Amino acid sequence: MTAYVENVARQFVAALPASVASRVLSEIEDRPPVTHSEADRRKGGQFGARLKRLQPYGYRLSCGVVYRQAFLWGVANYLKGLHHEELIIAFGVARGNRTRIDSVMKIRGESERVTLSPDKALEIHAFLNQDERHRALFVHNHPDGHPTLWLLGLVVGGEPLPSLIDRNFAARTFIARLQEKITGWPFKQLQFYLVQNDLISEFSGSSASLFLDALRLLAPATHECSSYQNK
Repeated sequence: MTAYVENVARQFVAALPASVASRVLSEIEDRPPVTHSEADRRKGGQFGARLKRLQPYGYRLSCGVVYRQAFLWGVANYLKGLHHEELIIAFGVARGNRTRIDSVMKIRGESERVTLSPDKALEIHAFLNQDERHRALFVHNHPDGHPTLWLLGLVVGGEPLPSLIDRNFAARTFIARLQEKITGWPFKQLQFYLVQNDLISEFSGSSASLFLDALRLLAPATHECSSYQNK
């Protein structure tokens, strides 16, 4: 037990600076919380049940038609209670202010991280390149119950807090879209969400915090260390 407590304490101390930095960036973004109507909850519940049955992992699969808010509700409920991280990628098409989603890809991770392989990233970029109305939504979870996350929540707040690894992934994806020199505005094509403590937060779009994230990536000390060092 003593060794376990010492390990949690080390993780907490190592993660604290990055967590404080991420909280500052979240405050700069100042995004409103993701809310859902009763219709979103009803349709999202049905979608979440379908999502649970979708197999195998790592492939783009048809999921029926669902719109963004219902999709987010369904994914949040699907991810609730998992002891590992998962990344859910939605392939959608803009319909005015709404996004129509008809296929998803599920990536299963480990207890403290989830990664997107280069070949799957290329598949997503190819989809986005087909039409400027195409959208990709990335949603992943931080599993509840980890003592390090609980301790960090006492210091930096219990709202969903993307790790610096999460922010690095979003910034690099935006940079890759810009380097493609595609038609359209990449900040409309990509959206990133985090599910944590039964709440959903967004960390995407053109903002001062994204600019700061891009600057961080130029610093040699910013490497993707282990899991809870950045969560």
